[in-house]
Amino acid sequence: MPSKKLYTGSSILYLFVGGVLTLYILFRVWAKGKKIEINVEGAVTPNTETTPSVTQTIATPTGTQTIWKTSPPVTFSPTPRRNQPTYEEYLNWIGRLEGVRYRAKKDGVDKDGNPLFSIGYGHQIKKGEEYLLNATITEQKARELFKTDIEEIAKDVDSVVKVPINRNQKLALVSIRYNVGAGGFRSRNLLSTLNKGDYSGTAFIIPDFIVTSGGGIFNQGLRNRRIKERDLFLTPAP
Repeated sequence: MPSKKLYTGSSILYLFVGGVLTLYILFRVWAKGKKIEINVEGAVTPNTETTPSVTQTIATPTGTQTIWKTSPPVTFSPTPRRNQPTYEEYLNWIGRLEGVRYRAKKDGVDKDGNPLFSIGYGHQIKKGEEYLLNATITEQKARELFKTDIEEIAKDVDSVVKVPINRNQKLALVSIRYNVGAGGFRSRNLLSTLNKGDYSGTAFIIPDFIVTSGGGIFNQGLRNRRIKERDLFLTPAP
């Protein structure tokens, strides 16, 4: 009789463990099917019924992020000159550094202390674009805003750089200009050093070039970005 009770107790234990494992496996399968890939403040999934899309995971300074690639793709013009970055290369590089947000977020203050807001790939919302403050934009709209910004910024860099630069140097400089603005890019000694033809001196300056935010407080994230831009500036172009 005692051995029979032991056998019955063991069977119950095995059945309990097996049941727990089965429930765990079923939960994992369910959770995988329900997994939300975008976990960024302000980021939303576009309506896939009206906007055919696929996802792409990109690296950002704070981890990884899923972005949406919409169809049809945004086309850029004019066509870049030979040995110059394509606009897709600008998007891939700056998109990794900026990240993408589909709703506006506060992004510093202007010289008068008024709050600034950005949306998409770091697009700063300007006067006349107030509708973007409460909008939820699509990936397509984010890329269209980026297109407008990058065309203007690339032309601005061309207008102030007076020495030959290769593809990677242009991409690095446009990335810096995108981040610090027209006035910031012309400030201090980065541009003047470059226009003397001192490429190594320029690379030396980049890591500490405007790495403060919000009242002059040092920002490690900005310095990490500058280090990446310095490394790109020093990378031989193909």
